[in-house]
Amino acid sequence: MFPKGRVKVLLGFRVVLLPALIVLGLWIVLQFFSGIGSIMGSSDEGGVAYMAHIGGFITGFVLAFFFRKKRDEV
Repeated sequence: MFPKGRVKVLLGFRVVLLPALIVLGLWIVLQFFSGIGSIMGSSDEGGVAYMAHIGGFITGFVLAFFFRKKRDEV
């Protein structure tokens, strides 16, 4: 909802401000590859939590278009 916003991120021992789209993109990639890695591995977990995060993101992304206010209504 705020693509131009900035997010505080802990990198090492420093807190830096990064664009929200960059942080979101990196989070999605991390969840996707972690999910694939846990499915391909021999663990009993199966990566369900990672895929649930991705599914929740996609659902939220789609629903945001239905529930957002038009610029005229603000």
